[in-house]
Amino acid sequence: TRTRFCELLCAGNMIILAGKFFDAFVDPKGLVVSPKGDYVYVTDLGSIASSASPSVKRVSVATGEMSSLAGGRLRVTEPIDGVGTRAGFVSAYDAACDGDCRILYVADTAAVRRVDAASGESTNNVHTNQVGSQ
Repeated sequence: TRTRFCELLCAGNMIILAGKFFDAFVDPKGLVVSPKGDYVYVTDLGSIASSASPSVKRVSVATGEMSSLAGGRLRVTEPIDGVGTRAGFVSAYDAACDGDCRILYVADTAAVRRVDAASGESTNNVHTNQVGSQ
């Protein structure tokens, strides 16, 4: 189903992402707000029926500008590493980020994907059992 708006509470302020985002999300699931409240990251499952592929989108709170950070071009049966739309998600279901939101961690089927918030590079190389790793 399409979502007309997403509302969230961020540092005591209500931020409303509305209107022009109606067609941008097919099945939004996860939402991460950067610590400064300047960006919102949304995971979208996409839809086989509409040919929309799972993706991670970034929305600037100041300008309302939205861009596809990773995924969204390919429907895949297993995760594909890549930058931007060259990355492939099976199901970008939810997300979290490191302390300053430079790295997003995206739940994708049985894997946790690492997405660089600046470059959109997505990899399966999440090593949570190593001291000092991200």
